[in-house]
Amino acid sequence: MLLTIVFSVLMVLFIANNVLLEPYYTQKEKAEFILTYETIKTVADERPSELAGYLSKIAANSTTTIVVTDNSSKILYSSTSLFEDQNSYMSITDLLRFARMLPIPQGKTYAVETIQDSIGSQHLMLYAELNPYCNLFLTKPIASITKSTEIYNEFFLLAIIIIGFIGAIIMFLLGSYFVKPIYEILDISKRITNMDFSKKFQVQGDDEINVLGEQINIMSDRLSENIQMLSRANEALQQDLNQKERVEQMRKEFLQNASHELKTPISVIASYTEMLKDKLITEEDERDYYYNVIYEETEKMSNIVKNLLGMAQLESQSLNVQPESFDISDLLSDLLVSFRLHFEKQEIFLTENIEKNLIVYADKFLIERVMSNYISNALQHIDDNHQMTISLYRENGLVYFGVYNSTNEILDKEKIWTSFYKSDISSGNGLGLSIVKAIMQAHEKEYGFFQKENGVEFYIKL
Repeated sequence: MLLTIVFSVLMVLFIANNVLLEPYYTQKEKAEFILTYETIKTVADERPSELAGYLSKIAANSTTTIVVTDNSSKILYSSTSLFEDQNSYMSITDLLRFARMLPIPQGKTYAVETIQDSIGSQHLMLYAELNPYCNLFLTKPIASITKSTEIYNEFFLLAIIIIGFIGAIIMFLLGSYFVKPIYEILDISKRITNMDFSKKFQVQGDDEINVLGEQINIMSDRLSENIQMLSRANEALQQDLNQKERVEQMRKEFLQNASHELKTPISVIASYTEMLKDKLITEEDERDYYYNVIYEETEKMSNIVKNLLGMAQLESQSLNVQPESFDISDLLSDLLVSFRLHFEKQEIFLTENIEKNLIVYADKFLIERVMSNYISNALQHIDDNHQMTISLYRENGLVYFGVYNSTNEILDKEKIWTSFYKSDISSGNGLGLSIVKAIMQAHEKEYGFFQKENGVEFYIKL
């Protein structure tokens, strides 16, 4: 665009030069004639003896023809022999005739005009009276003026072409230098509209473009930060909504499953209590049996309620993990002491593979619950072989805890960790492994089980 404007300006100048240069040149020559005349007159008036030499000097340094005559038309000085030849296209007679055609204006001592000779050529002529006895003629062919202007116009056209070509290269290079950062800013702006804030303007100075680029960078960073904040806020809001939906669904399932799990022990307690109240049981041994059943069902109901509440806390993500360093070997030893009566009652053949002095960093209370749930789960699902192995050792930098029990049951990998899930031969309430899952996920640690020959082993890694 800028190059087009420059070329247009140059072409206008070229056309104006062609049209106006020759008239302008002619006017300048007229002014030069007048100045020359005034100088010659001064020399003639003040130093007449130097006049001839001065006229020769002027003639030698210009294309102007100088002729001085007396009142009888006798040539006193001529810078050329042209006017002395009567057969020439312009003789002294012609000069005198032209002089008569150029009346000197009132108040002046000279007249300047363009005249035409006998062969049609035009001349610029000045006619003046140097003194009462001498006349001065200055002439110059218009053709020389025209030729000069043509040469000048040709040179001007050539200069336009050369300057235009060089200017185009310079403008292209400068344009690339100045326009490139503008295009870069434009590209960054387009990226920002598409939420792409990765590209930054490379600031390389303190001019207006670099200041603009720096402001674009600042705007990009602030937009990116604000959008990230909005995104995080939206994610948090979505998580809250999902959490509310999940809690609501959990509440419904909790009520449904709790009602189902509590219905049987409540019914047993109610019926046995009613029988004892109505004194339908008279024998002492029978009454003791019914009291024991009521106690066991009460204990079972208490465990169900405790697990339900614990599961509700874990699944609502209100679990607060408080990790600490502790010896898990000592923790397991204490835990096994509490299970001794259960092992003896169920006649369990227990194998212990436990290393000592194993330090872990976790929530001691929750890990104890995981270990307890694994052991309880094993006792509930062990078969008639009554084989159980409890392992605790360090492997590949992690502490491995596993509980194996003999069983012919094939576990469902997808459903085994689900709340209230029971297989066809299960005797528990289906909450223990769900609690394990929630605790280990809160710790972000590995958990799972291996289906082995004639048994299954559940494990965690800390």
